[in-house]
Amino acid sequence: MKPLPLDVYATAVARVPAYRCFLQEQYGTVPEIPDMETFATLPLMDKTNYIRPYPLTDRCLDGTLKGKHMIAHSSGSSGKHLYWPILREVEQGYWQRTLEELEQKYAVSRTSTLVVLGLLMGGNLSGALFAYVFRAIGIETGCITLLTPGRDEAECVEVLGEFAPHFEQTILFSYGATGKNIIETAIARGIPVKDLRIKLRLIGEGYSETFRDRMNELLGYPYGDLTSVSSGYGATDFRSAGKETLLCVAIKRLLAERNLLGDVFGFETMPTICQYSPSDIFIESVEGELVMTRHNAVPLVRYRSGDAGFVLEYEAMMDTMARHGLDPHALLAERGFDPASASRQPFVLVSGRNDGLTFFGTKIFVTKIKAVFEETSYLSERVTGEFQMRRIENEHGDPRLEIAVVPRPEAPDLDAGAIADAVARGLLERQGGIYPALMARDPDAATPRIRFVRREEIMTPASFKIRYLA
Repeated sequence: MKPLPLDVYATAVARVPAYRCFLQEQYGTVPEIPDMETFATLPLMDKTNYIRPYPLTDRCLDGTLKGKHMIAHSSGSSGKHLYWPILREVEQGYWQRTLEELEQKYAVSRTSTLVVLGLLMGGNLSGALFAYVFRAIGIETGCITLLTPGRDEAECVEVLGEFAPHFEQTILFSYGATGKNIIETAIARGIPVKDLRIKLRLIGEGYSETFRDRMNELLGYPYGDLTSVSSGYGATDFRSAGKETLLCVAIKRLLAERNLLGDVFGFETMPTICQYSPSDIFIESVEGELVMTRHNAVPLVRYRSGDAGFVLEYEAMMDTMARHGLDPHALLAERGFDPASASRQPFVLVSGRNDGLTFFGTKIFVTKIKAVFEETSYLSERVTGEFQMRRIENEHGDPRLEIAVVPRPEAPDLDAGAIADAVARGLLERQGGIYPALMARDPDAATPRIRFVRREEIMTPASFKIRYLA
């Protein structure tokens, strides 16, 4: 049996017109790829050199949309949706695998469970996929009850208050900041959140262990509880690429509680840590960027994710932990879980976006911020155009966008608030997706925090995920 990457390559060469053209343009021929060593020489594909130049049908298996049971779309953060057909076989059995995850984390077969799906619906893949998955689980097993209020925070609060008391536990699927807002609003309205055994399953941007501590406090769980919050890693284009298992959470807790994140992995902010199935997706790290190979209606062969990170085999991760005196299996046992049931799948660590960052479920692109500084005269007269940006948390644990800028020596005046407002207005003109709705609903959250720095302070990327220097 061929390794997954070689099988996906052979399928793409045989059945995808665009990929054959892509290779012809790169090499003048379609190369033979007999092993993984030669596979690693294949060109990287991305949205610029492959997705946008070739028609959607040519990127599909057999050059047609027929037989693809759904067409999902990206969030539209760049200003225009990209569409991604989905192959029927890829989703067959997905509800059973999701049920296994729910059973391991939440014992849903023995605990009456309400699932509240607080995700974007319509053509957004996560909302549509999970709606199908949970309906299937409910129909086939009867062990969960589903509500689908979507990303309407007020409706999520309403259904939590009305229906969660009828169940032994509730799982709220949401985005980090949105989920926190829902819980805080519910508490403010007198809903007895701490009595409802609510679990938070996050989609989108990663989260810190400080966020987990805050959610444990709000939800009524003890310090360091491992099941109150979990997440995953994926995107519409390459789908789910990993799940945050209990073992992943235990690793994150140890890194945070022992203050060893920088020593172990060199990060200043907690990465997303997930485990993934090599039989479903092949993940490489190429010059610090995660690169995906996956079979689907649009097969991807060495596709650049735009995410910074790396992969570690299970044994390598355990060795790394042991070298720093960390034992995540012991922590699992200490907090009431069977270490023997922990997954032995490889790990993927995601430290952020190479081209921007994820903020309130939308991507803020470096190129958009760059354009704002260059094309807004008020800003170009006052700052040099050199900047770094990162996602921070305020004193309440809410995410905020911070931008460090270098003032011009001859700047007529420097007002951080006025510069922040100008950046927000410029970004609003250029940024699609969720950002305009966030600005309308919560301008304080959408408006970046501006920090003035000397140029020397942003010459290295040690403290920030994203850097742009003119």
